[in-house]
Amino acid sequence: LDANTVWRGVLRQAEFSGAWPMRLNAPANLLLARERQQVDQLALSLAGGSLNLTRFSRDGARIASSGSLHDLPLAPLLALLATPPPLTSDLRFNGDWDLRLADALDGHLALRRQSGDLGWREPSLPLGLSALTIGLDIVANRVNADIAAVGAELGSLRADAQASLTRAGAGFSLPRAAPLTWKAELEMPDLRLLKPFIPLGMRADAQISARLSGGGSLAAPRIAGKVDASRIRFTMVEEGIAISDGLLGLDLDDDRVRVREGVLHSGGGRVVLSGEAQLRNPQAGLRLRFEKFAATNRSDRRIIVSGDTRLNLEANRLLLSGELTADRARLEMPEAGRPRLGADVVIVGQPPRPPSASQRFPLALDLKLNLGNDFLFKGAGLDARLGGEMRVITVNRALRGEGGIQVVEGRYAAYGQKLDIERGILRFVGPIDNPGLDVLAVRKTATVTAGVQVRGTVRRPVVTLYSDPPLPDTEKLAWLVLGHGLEGGGQQEFALLQIAAGTLLSQADSVSFQSRLAEALRIDSFDLRAGDGEDLASSVVSVGKRLSSRTQLSYEQSLDGLSQVVKVIYQLSPRVRLEAQTGQQQSSFDAFYTREYD
Repeated sequence: LDANTVWRGVLRQAEFSGAWPMRLNAPANLLLARERQQVDQLALSLAGGSLNLTRFSRDGARIASSGSLHDLPLAPLLALLATPPPLTSDLRFNGDWDLRLADALDGHLALRRQSGDLGWREPSLPLGLSALTIGLDIVANRVNADIAAVGAELGSLRADAQASLTRAGAGFSLPRAAPLTWKAELEMPDLRLLKPFIPLGMRADAQISARLSGGGSLAAPRIAGKVDASRIRFTMVEEGIAISDGLLGLDLDDDRVRVREGVLHSGGGRVVLSGEAQLRNPQAGLRLRFEKFAATNRSDRRIIVSGDTRLNLEANRLLLSGELTADRARLEMPEAGRPRLGADVVIVGQPPRPPSASQRFPLALDLKLNLGNDFLFKGAGLDARLGGEMRVITVNRALRGEGGIQVVEGRYAAYGQKLDIERGILRFVGPIDNPGLDVLAVRKTATVTAGVQVRGTVRRPVVTLYSDPPLPDTEKLAWLVLGHGLEGGGQQEFALLQIAAGTLLSQADSVSFQSRLAEALRIDSFDLRAGDGEDLASSVVSVGKRLSSRTQLSYEQSLDGLSQVVKVIYQLSPRVRLEAQTGQQQSSFDAFYTREYD
C-alpha cells in the first residue's frame, strides 16, 4: 500500500469445486485503488478448458478487458441464462476478445468451435456441426456481427448483421425500434434437420438454397431475397401420393412472396405452380395447372388428371376452384380395414388432440370434375367404366354436388351371377354422400330378362325386381338367381333364393328382414330354412320366444304341414345345452356339449 493509497499484490491461489471446477494456474497481479482496479495475467483452468485474462481494468467510468479462452464448454453459459434455450450441447470453443467501454463501446469478440455439437432437446436432434465461428466488431456502439456454420444436418450458413446498441444502466441493449440490417446465405443439401417434425407416414426431402437480406427493426422487420428448392421429393404412401422430382423458386419482397417458378412431377406428368402470397395479413392466390399429373398412384387407386385450378387463402379460409379432367383412372374398393376413431372421440387420460390443419384452415371447394373416357371402377361387385361430370362445392363446410355420373358400360356381380348394367346413373343435387340412384342390372336368358332396379338415394335405396316380360316377383327372383322359373326347383336352389330374398327385402339396412319381422310380431326369432326333403314344400318356418336368460321356446312347422315340432332349449352352462322336443312324428331329449377351437 503506497502513499497514494494504491495497493498492489499477487493472487497466488484460487480454487472452486462444483459441477464446473476452476483452478488458478499461475500467479496474477492485482491493483486496487479508490478509483482504479486492475487484474493482469489471470490464468484459470475451467471445466476442462482454460481462460486467460490478459487484463481487466476499471478506471472511473472506463472499463477495458482482453484475453483468450481455449476448449471451454458452452453448457455452463447456457445454464446461467434466465430462460435456458431448448438445446443440448457438448460444444467446446476457443476465442479471444478485446473490449473497451467509456462513453461508447468499442472492441471485438471472436468465438470458434473446437469440438462437440449443438442440438434440439425435444425432439432430440443434433446439428452435426463441423465448423462454427461467431465474430463481433464494435465501433462507437455500432455492432457488425457475422456467423458461419457448417454441419452434416444443417448444411452451410453464413450471415452478417449491423445494428446500433443503446446504453441501458450498466449494460447495453438493442431497442426494438432501432434500425437493423442483415444478410444471410443458406445451403441445405437435404431436409434431414426437419425429419423429426414431419408427421408419421409422410416423407419429404429437398435441396434448399437461400439468399436473403433484411432491414427495418425488430418491431417491424423487412425481408427480401430468393429461396430455391430443387430435387423436391414428397410421398404419402397410404394416400398414394408420390412426387419424384420438383423445383420451386420464391421471390420475397417485404411481406410478399411470389412463386417465380414451380414444377412438381409425378407419374410422368406434372403440375405447374404460379402466384403470390401476403404474409402479415395472410392472403394467397396460387394457380395450379395439372398436366397428366398422377394425383394418387396406389395398387387400388390410380388417378391421372389435367386441368386448371386456383387455390386462394383469405381470412383463414382456403378455396380451391377450377376444372379438372380425369385422363385415366383405376379405382378399386378395398376390403374393410382397421377401424379408426372419429375426430370427435375424446380418450380419458390423454390430452386433447390439437386441431388439424384442415380444421385450422378449412378447405372450401368449387370444382368442376370431368370423369373423361377412361375411368374404370371395380369393387362391391361392380366392374364398370364411368363417365359424366359434376360440380363439387362447399356450403357451410358441407360438400354438395351438382351433376351426374353414368355407367357407360359395366357388369355387376350378385348371387353368383354377372348382371349387365343397362342403366346406371348417380344424380347429385345436394349432399355429395347422398346422390339419387337410377340403376338397372339384368340377367338375360333366351326367353326372360330379369334383374333389379335401384331407385331412391344412397341413404334410402328402393330395390325392386324387374323382368321382361312382366312376371310375379317370385318368378322374377327365380329367373334372376337360378336362370329358370320356380318349377322343378330343388331344395338347394330354394336355400339360395332364401338368401337372395332376405338381402333384397332388407334393402341395404343393417338389420335383416327376418329380424325386423320378429320385432314387429313381438317374438325373439323368425327363420325360414331348408327341410329334410328335396322340394320347396319341406321347408320349415320357425318362430321363437325367450322365456328367461337361459330358456327359449320355439315352434317349427313345414310348409306342407306334415311336420310340427315344439322345442324347449335350456342353456345349462356356457358349454352344456339341453333340448327337449315333441311333435307328430317323434319326441326326444338331447344334451349337447360344445367346445370351441380357434
